[in-house]
Amino acid sequence: MTSPPTEKRSPTEPKGKAAPKRAKRSARPARTEDFSAAGMQRTLEQVEQELHSRYPQADLSPIASSFAFAAEAHGDQKRVSGEPYVSHPLAVARILAELGLDPVAVTAAFLHDVPEDTEYSLGDVEERFGADVARLVDGVTKLGKFSTLSHEQQQAENIRKMFLAMAEDIRVVLIKLADRLHNMRTLAALPPEKQLRIAKQTAEIYAPLAERLGIWQMKWELEDLSFKYIDPEAYRERAGPRESHRTAREADVKRAMDGLPEACLLYTSPSPPDATTQSVCRLLLEKGG
Repeated sequence: MTSPPTEKRSPTEPKGKAAPKRAKRSARPARTEDFSAAGMQRTLEQVEQELHSRYPQADLSPIASSFAFAAEAHGDQKRVSGEPYVSHPLAVARILAELGLDPVAVTAAFLHDVPEDTEYSLGDVEERFGADVARLVDGVTKLGKFSTLSHEQQQAENIRKMFLAMAEDIRVVLIKLADRLHNMRTLAALPPEKQLRIAKQTAEIYAPLAERLGIWQMKWELEDLSFKYIDPEAYRERAGPRESHRTAREADVKRAMDGLPEACLLYTSPSPPDATTQSVCRLLLEKGG
């Protein structure tokens, strides 16, 4: 899908990047979204505030400029639901900011659909926002292409392994997960056959992947949203009891994590040295201790 031609502007390029401070432990529940210009501006400001609270020394100027560039690139494109297309990368960026990802990853989230869906190329992204952002955007594009090769249960494990093997930077996978989470939150706008196909793929691939990365709230939400479309009748029958159980389950996890050392909360860090700590923390949570 290509937007109408527009004049290219030159948003401010990033001046540098800051080391991650620490990541949040889970995605937050979906909220009502305001797709007006003023509403999206408020969301953008919330993203900037979230990042500033964790990366106070980071240059956040690329955040606003990447949103502006995405808005220009996507132009008048609309989602199937009728909202401005740029509302999608904005929502993905917010999910990632709330997870505690760094400004480079959030900048890439704003731009993740630009090379595929607009007249701008990956080179345009790199020229304006640097090689690190372009590398993440390129990785998300490649994962998107690969993830449509199969939706069969027997292929899910291999695809999940490929996701991790292909991603030299774990932030690529996290951007893709946030992208899928927002798409699932807005799945109602699609035809039933597409809803079912996407829901099955989400249950077989994305929810288990979120579990493996230790992002429990995202895993639970992906599972619930998938179940809603895979078996609507059972979903309606169990929605009340399941919601009560999930609330209690989240409270148990929060109590457990509050007692863990801070190092255990860094599971979304892109740095490999945290892998062993992450595994230990996950085992502690699974055993309730």
